[in-house]
Amino acid sequence: MVSLWNSKGIPKRIHLRFQGLPTTEGLCMPVIVFVSPKGGAGKTTSVLALAEQIARRVPVTVIDADPNHPIKSWSEGGEAPKNMTIISDVTDKTIGETIADAATKTPFVIVDLEGTAATIVAYAIAESDFV
Repeated sequence: MVSLWNSKGIPKRIHLRFQGLPTTEGLCMPVIVFVSPKGGAGKTTSVLALAEQIARRVPVTVIDADPNHPIKSWSEGGEAPKNMTIISDVTDKTIGETIADAATKTPFVIVDLEGTAATIVAYAIAESDFV
């Protein structure tokens, strides 16, 4: 039986193969993407609420892929927890690599996307474990 948790109680990232069999290849952790084609749906608020709760226990990376950068603006006010890394300099060309890199550095990666049907949204979804 494959354990979904490491010795510190942090979930391992589960890769689903085409056959649907879970494996624990690598030690990358969950990537969670918040997406909605509608602006003002509460994505940023949900990202911050979840990320702050996770950061109480383990490090988390938040990727602020919204062109308005609301999470970056919020963090500049000094409110971000020490366990929270915020990345906001992403484009549709760099989002995939940014997510993959962050997933090797922190137990959780959470992505806040813009409320439109943009290319960056499709790329971010392709790299995610949960949408």
